[in-house]
Amino acid sequence: MWHSSLGEETTGRILFRYPTQPTTIGDLDTYEYKANTPTAEFYKDTFFGLKEMADAQNFEYMTIRGKKYFIKEVETKFDGDTYVAHLELYKE
Repeated sequence: MWHSSLGEETTGRILFRYPTQPTTIGDLDTYEYKANTPTAEFYKDTFFGLKEMADAQNFEYMTIRGKKYFIKEVETKFDGDTYVAHLELYKE
């Protein structure tokens, strides 16, 4: 659910990614990188206006699986129809 800074709430379907395992970087010298950046991927018509609100640096939030996340930025994927919101767990 998207909690708009205008006070509206919109539900929609997303692909939620929150890596829990470290990622290996490099082939010879391997380093483990623990990604701690959850993302929500969705089609542009799912949350109409969210990208524009995030681009204007408004305080936008999403509730996913009972937890509230601050939307840091929303980027457009290569196809132009898919958005990826970079999230940060919100601690009240």
